[in-house]
Amino acid sequence: MDEISTPAGMAPLRRLRSLIVGATLLLFGLLGLVLPVLPGWILIIAGTVVIAGAIPSLRRLISSAVTSSPARRVVAAAANHPTGRRLMSKAMARPEIRNGLTTSSRWRLLRVLLEKADRSQSSGDGS
Repeated sequence: MDEISTPAGMAPLRRLRSLIVGATLLLFGLLGLVLPVLPGWILIIAGTVVIAGAIPSLRRLISSAVTSSPARRVVAAAANHPTGRRLMSKAMARPEIRNGLTTSSRWRLLRVLLEKADRSQSSGDGS
């Protein structure tokens, strides 16, 4: 089955599921700000990205934030470490996350991951 990447073309049930999952993550994220057990900011960011898959204007806003200079620095820093690359690839494998970003944003993130992975492998082989 082809995955539809535009939010306007999402099936109503898939869109509703994205909204429910995103709202749940946001709720747990808000609880995580108060409770020391839950990672609040991470859940809030994840919930916002999941909801962005169903709301086109939020999707554009998230994509522009991801491609901003501070976000690129964070992605580049995370991509320097094998664990960071692995976590980012797992996140990008989730359709909820992929649908929350525009195609150009996904390609920019993928390009950073591949460049950092290539540099780390070439520097490891040359030692």
